[in-house]
Amino acid sequence: MNSSPGLDSPAEPFTAQQELCPPIYYNQMKNQKDGAKIISSLKAFLHQRIEDISFTDNMYYDEDFFAKSIENNFAGWYDADALKQQIGFILQHCKVTPNSKVLDAACGHGRHAELLCRRGHEVLATDISDQLITHLTEKYGDKRLLFEKRTFMEINYSQIFDLAIVLANSLGLIPRDEFVIVLNKLSRSLKKDGWLFVELDNRSHFVKNEAGKRSWSYHADRWLVLSEHHYDSENRLEKTVDISVDFADMSVNQFLLTKSLYDYNELCNLLASANFIVRKSFGDWEGNEISEASPSLLIAAQNRL
Repeated sequence: MNSSPGLDSPAEPFTAQQELCPPIYYNQMKNQKDGAKIISSLKAFLHQRIEDISFTDNMYYDEDFFAKSIENNFAGWYDADALKQQIGFILQHCKVTPNSKVLDAACGHGRHAELLCRRGHEVLATDISDQLITHLTEKYGDKRLLFEKRTFMEINYSQIFDLAIVLANSLGLIPRDEFVIVLNKLSRSLKKDGWLFVELDNRSHFVKNEAGKRSWSYHADRWLVLSEHHYDSENRLEKTVDISVDFADMSVNQFLLTKSLYDYNELCNLLASANFIVRKSFGDWEGNEISEASPSLLIAAQNRL
């Protein structure tokens, strides 16, 4: 099979029945009323070639995706203990005072913002989904925790915040040619010497450990998900296909995700071009140093404007 230019990890379609999915889940599907139909739909997705899939939209820009996530109370999105540890980690390494003003850009499920508010900070959290912002406002919002619908390109605040956080590789979702523009918007949003904390996937780790591989996972006693990862070296992109079987309604859905990938030196240079100086960097939430084996790039940078 010929691969597309720059696509280093093309995937061969599944050819063997036993590779369809783990036997326990195959049997669970087969025994359902519409089991044959479900298995047929799953096979159709599995036999797609990566070259034939159009990665024009990310699932994180899909209102249907947000609607289902809200309906299911973000099941499988986060671990409560891990989130508390992450907030503690951020506040430990970004020297902000009590009652600071914090921007949580691309806030997702809103739990980081809610935890920061509980720690005594005034938080503005943004994301792109109308449904998400409405839901989070009803669930968490008060005068010290506000939610606004904004894309990264719509962040136009002026020296308001002491700390801005962008987590869960959210910056990787924006086009590469907009990356520095967004960093400059974040810089202008921060007070002088304000802090920016970002979490991005480490390109070296992805290429070595995930590109070209498939993995099955089971979430919240409901979703069976096949994740298939590819690396487009020409554009330095991760292209991921998630095929999900929902055992609640026995539906099969495909979600597409494209993410720009960066390495540590590239990220530091981009931050410097947007008036940030890197103060601390880590390869994971345990505080280990960054290496090619690190899954993440965690950066605490200070605004020089």
